[in-house]
Amino acid sequence: MLLVMILWVNGFIPWGSNKSLASMDAHIQYIDLFAYLKYVLAGKNSFSYTFSNMLGDGAFAIFSYYLSSPINLLVLFFNKENLRAFFDIAVVIKLSLASFTCSWFFVETFRERINNRLKYAMTVVLSVSTT
Repeated sequence: MLLVMILWVNGFIPWGSNKSLASMDAHIQYIDLFAYLKYVLAGKNSFSYTFSNMLGDGAFAIFSYYLSSPINLLVLFFNKENLRAFFDIAVVIKLSLASFTCSWFFVETFRERINNRLKYAMTVVLSVSTT
């Protein structure tokens, strides 16, 4: 939630200007890979053999490393022109899920040591800061 508020205040996509978390490698590499994933899921490109991204090679390694998150299936709801907004939303969702699962793990693992609200709050702060 804090990350969403920070993005909103600073005017990142989809709330404001053209600012995006997709910069440097993300803008050059990830946006192109998400466009490729969108074409594969729409049936316009092949996952096993493609000339568009892999120069005639298979895309299994690229898919496994970059595109295998189930959150990336949300790319189907975005146009190619809006892939930077998708990237920002996917990053927020992935970071939120990572901090939630880290917090859940800490609470379940150290349940007998976390016995008051302050310790629980510090566990949540620690889990958010680890992402």
